[in-house]
Amino acid sequence: GTLAGNGTAENPVTFASIKADAVGGDSNNDGSNSTAAAGDWGGIAVSGAGSIDFTQTDIRNGSYGIQGTTTGVVSAVGGTWRNFDVSGIDINASNPKIQNISVANASAASPNAEYPAYSVSSSTLDLGRISGNSGPQGFRLSGKVTASSNWNAQPSPWILSGYGSGYLTIGAGTTVT
Repeated sequence: GTLAGNGTAENPVTFASIKADAVGGDSNNDGSNSTAAAGDWGGIAVSGAGSIDFTQTDIRNGSYGIQGTTTGVVSAVGGTWRNFDVSGIDINASNPKIQNISVANASAASPNAEYPAYSVSSSTLDLGRISGNSGPQGFRLSGKVTASSNWNAQPSPWILSGYGSGYLTIGAGTTVT
């Protein structure tokens, strides 16, 4: 199946800890006795043939924002994601689309671990579908570019090592500019 979250810049769909009283009120009915923190919940997991289709969706206070391996498509366009134990996105998916996401405070529980804000691997990459992302810990990318595309600079630095297949390869006949 597909998990869809389609918000707007003014009214994003938000996934957060039950302790995040600023989102949806006092969901755990404890008044102000708890405070949301990184790792309060696992995050959104995708697996099998599952897909994610998010537009203007915010995620906070998980171990991850989105994580997993799927033969389905992961699309996340626009949103502010923050406060994760590990990474905002850690996926291996078919032809992922990750655009204009801002990840802040990844690796919150282990700041010395230096997990990247984004880790994306795919055997079917179109670099034009990955752009405009920000996060100080970088965007780790691996797999195979199979669609001729433009590889654009983005606020988050590119990291090309050590994830999934460990390499970024350009398919035969594929042009990257």
